[in-house]
Amino acid sequence: MPDSETCIKYTLFIFNFFFVITGIIILSVGLTVQGIYHGYSEFLSSQFLSLPVFLIVIGSIIFFVAFFGCYGAWRSNYCMILTFCGLLTIIFILELAAGITGYILKNSTSSLITDTLQPTMKDYINKEKPHIATAWDDIQSRFGCCGLENYQDWVTEIEGIPLSCCEIPHGILNTFTCSNETTTLHEVGCVASFGSFVQEHARSLALAGIILAIVQLFGLLFACMVARRIKYHRVSGYE
Repeated sequence: MPDSETCIKYTLFIFNFFFVITGIIILSVGLTVQGIYHGYSEFLSSQFLSLPVFLIVIGSIIFFVAFFGCYGAWRSNYCMILTFCGLLTIIFILELAAGITGYILKNSTSSLITDTLQPTMKDYINKEKPHIATAWDDIQSRFGCCGLENYQDWVTEIEGIPLSCCEIPHGILNTFTCSNETTTLHEVGCVASFGSFVQEHARSLALAGIILAIVQLFGLLFACMVARRIKYHRVSGYE
């Protein structure tokens, strides 16, 4: 019986090692996407900004739960392992919820981005909100886009076209003007190009949540099996 308990202990330790790795992966994905999204917080709805934070919280909780599982295994404590199973169940549900939310956001990206981009267009020329113009210029230059659907959105909103809607030739910035006749005018709208960028990262969050939730499910089943074996050995020891 002692040999069996020792085997159970070390097996659960190994499981917790991989469990911690999944926590690191979730934490890394959450932090990476949060850092990327933070640069475009003016144009992203709270749903996009909160999902990576949610994954960061889950990743942090996993470290605590893994420690709890290791301690329970070391003490061969049935109640602690059972509690560990309960915590794994909660993490599984949270990860699955994060994955499903990521896919919902992925499929709703265009409408959500349109809703956040459109109200800011009129503030492009607002001197009291220079950060709006800076953010728009950054997106249009980086993603090679212009307006929501095309340059006509700017003509409607501010009766002109920002310089960032065109590729500016080197050396003529001071004399360059961007118009619908400029050959370097970006023809793609930002809802499409920027939206695709956001969509890809939403998909990364969704995949991380769902794939790791499946891994956690196997871990949960294993932990429950360990709890039963510990209980069995304890009962056998008293007989």
